[in-house]
Amino acid sequence: MAQFEKEPAQQTQVYQSEATLLKRRPPDILSGKRGWLDLSFIRYWHWQEVAQSPEWLRHAQDNVAIRTILKYNPVLVNSGGMLVTQKDVDSQFDSDALVAQAAGLAPPTQAEKAQFITSLPSRFTSMSKEEKQRLTGAELRLANFDNVFKNSIKTRAAIIADIRRNVHSSRDVSREARQLEWDTGPLEKYGQSYQSELTGAILGANRTIGIQTQMKGKYPTNNGIH
Repeated sequence: MAQFEKEPAQQTQVYQSEATLLKRRPPDILSGKRGWLDLSFIRYWHWQEVAQSPEWLRHAQDNVAIRTILKYNPVLVNSGGMLVTQKDVDSQFDSDALVAQAAGLAPPTQAEKAQFITSLPSRFTSMSKEEKQRLTGAELRLANFDNVFKNSIKTRAAIIADIRRNVHSSRDVSREARQLEWDTGPLEKYGQSYQSELTGAILGANRTIGIQTQMKGKYPTNNGIH
């Protein structure tokens, strides 16, 4: 509030920009909230736009909103119009941990993550374009993978079978995690399997509700008798 009172015009511009991003992913009609996948989508587009706006980071010390964002999600790499944040790295390691757990292996350690972060700035420019894109979109990829994996039955069983067939040591974990992030995309095999499973569950629930409604109409209760 103190910052807003000092620079109302500048602060209003920042908040209006954030509001525009939020409109890209409106909240759920029933709950009025945004899920993790929605929030990760918003964050992804936020950082994509920041990557194209160098002045945003230059104003970090003069803007309380920007300082707050960077406090909880610092930028680790800013190179060639691409940004990698702490959240990106955390998400990629969380995805690896999900695969490792399904394979019955130990998840990556904090020491491994710390080493990755330390070496990232120096080797980022030598990474392939595909590797860079996977890293900058790591939270969005993880949120989608996690959603399909944890909110399905048949699809999750198929994913676990895939993991156990392809992952034999910790060296295989990261490769399999990146592949499954792709395969759980909306148009890919596990993404389509999840949508089919979800549709089937909804239709089954609607049929059950319909039968229960019909039964109540055919055999109405009369609490007065009892």
